[in-house]
Amino acid sequence: MAKEDFIEDIEINNAGFESFSTSTTAKARGEILRKRYELTLQHKDDLEAQGKGFYGVSFISWFAEEATRSYGDDPQESLNILQSFNSDPNVFILLAHDSILFDVLSLFNNHPDLGINDWTQKGHKSQNSLGIFE
Repeated sequence: MAKEDFIEDIEINNAGFESFSTSTTAKARGEILRKRYELTLQHKDDLEAQGKGFYGVSFISWFAEEATRSYGDDPQESLNILQSFNSDPNVFILLAHDSILFDVLSLFNNHPDLGINDWTQKGHKSQNSLGIFE
């Protein structure tokens, strides 16, 4: 194989990977890898690499499990959606277990006539912007 052919193959595979990774879910990619692993085991007698060389196949199983975990872009997408909601002046996002809010909002509503629905008048959103939105 010529060097140019090798480089072209890498570029084609890279482009295919980008398309594949954005058009499939992590779960679907994990299922594809799991199927690849199972087929390799099923046909191991047909493969030349056995023993030490075949040990590498176990990594396919690991990558299949790892594919369903969410890292990187997925959390960023969730944050982008939250930021979109937060940009609406009529929405005040409260995250569970955010202890800072205890200083602002009543834990128990001792004055039912006041409630917590007056957060806009009290300026709670502007005073308590979450750091993740900055």
